[in-house]
Amino acid sequence: MARHTTIHKGRAAQLLIYLFGRTIIMVMELAGLTVGRAIGAAFGRALYWLDVRHRRMGIDNVLQARGMPKTEPEAHRLVRKMYEHLGKSIAEIALTDRLLRAGRLGRLVRFAGLENVREALSHKRGGILAVAHLGNWEPAGVHFSREIQPLYSIARPLDNPLLDGYLESLRQRTGQVIISKFNAADKMRAALMDNQLLGVLMDQDAHDEGVFVDFFGRPASTVKSTAILSLRYKSPILPLNIYRKNGVLWMCYDTPIYPDAVDGQPDRVRALTQLATTKLEGFIRQHPDQWLWFHRRWRTQPEQVGSRKSEFRS
Repeated sequence: MARHTTIHKGRAAQLLIYLFGRTIIMVMELAGLTVGRAIGAAFGRALYWLDVRHRRMGIDNVLQARGMPKTEPEAHRLVRKMYEHLGKSIAEIALTDRLLRAGRLGRLVRFAGLENVREALSHKRGGILAVAHLGNWEPAGVHFSREIQPLYSIARPLDNPLLDGYLESLRQRTGQVIISKFNAADKMRAALMDNQLLGVLMDQDAHDEGVFVDFFGRPASTVKSTAILSLRYKSPILPLNIYRKNGVLWMCYDTPIYPDAVDGQPDRVRALTQLATTKLEGFIRQHPDQWLWFHRRWRTQPEQVGSRKSEFRS
């Protein structure tokens, strides 16, 4: 009986969170983009004070990152701006469906560097988008899939199936294809062989399965699938810079990185991962308040992985 009660409580909580999310969407649709962003920024400022755990984590990450603010007041200001940006992003996501239906999503999202996309795809090997949690990637991906071509995006399903279903429906409304990160190998290969663009998030801790590269002066366990796919299928990597400027979300495609750039390197996977990561770091430095600093990006360290492997061997 206790187990069934727990399951029912879990479902009830998921439903309440989903209904709360839909209420936010309704409020934002009534408010419109300008007012909605202002509400979102105010929500972000409130969350900055309420979310003590993640605020502290974000400030610590800023202080330990090479080339970033080194005083507490400066780090506090940066993280507060990040929370405001997050609030604005939530408002924009809530308004994406309305803007899409009204044919006005192009007012929010613009593209740059499309010549780099054409160059990458001209080799008929597809292209792998190296992406970070920077700017607001959700409406950007929806609009690109409608105006240019469908994106194939690797994503982890949300823990709340109701919210996950809504978000996936929004993402796929314009042709974007969502590939679950679990057992995605065959679908990723098929997308590249069909000369499609495959988006991979590269700015989250990859735990024991990652390759360690330098990120803001610290070793960071990073997904290696981007480099492995590029080397195996000779697909170029397209670093993608997404940021907000003057009320517009820019989706800027950088110069392609080709797998032969690391020919002769003793560890080509690591070298190619480092090239892509260095590009993403540069984008974050351009707009540091638009990246999610409160993620535990440097949680896994080389000595921890080495210790676990030793324990396993023993």
